[in-house]
Amino acid sequence: MSHWRLYAQSHAAARGVTLLELVIYIGLVAGLISSLSLFFFYAHSARLRNQMIADVEQEGARVLELMLGAIRNADNITSPPSPSPGGPATSALQLDVFDVAKDPTVFDTSGSVLRRKEGTSPAMDLTSGRVAVSTLSFINLTPAGTPGTVRVQFTLSTASASGPYTYSRTFYGSASLR
Repeated sequence: MSHWRLYAQSHAAARGVTLLELVIYIGLVAGLISSLSLFFFYAHSARLRNQMIADVEQEGARVLELMLGAIRNADNITSPPSPSPGGPATSALQLDVFDVAKDPTVFDTSGSVLRRKEGTSPAMDLTSGRVAVSTLSFINLTPAGTPGTVRVQFTLSTASASGPYTYSRTFYGSASLR
């Protein structure tokens, strides 16, 4: 029986983990953890970049449609004045509207925020702090004897330039009075 005991002890020792195997296992686990960490880092970075793009695209489209709708429903264009050849661009749009409480309606910027002021009410921000407006311009394209037509153009970009990603897009459109 003592022979059987020696045989069992020698096989038990052989089934143990050597130092080399332990180092290999630790290396594999460390590689797997670092790969997963990189995957989650890149996924998070892509989500941030896509969120910035979505903010600019959504706010730009919303603000442009709001301004073009206000122009279509206005009674008259007060500023910018009727064009001369190569008419001047202005950074504010003033519309005479049918609703006396909202007359005049003015679109302009304050810092990097696009605003709308209706009548005597205080100006209301149309863009959030996540985006910044630059190069806002309005051009009155009205030919003589026709309803007013205004071209709107502005550039929106991500507000935080300190991050690794920035995104900028120019929005433009034109609308005529109905």
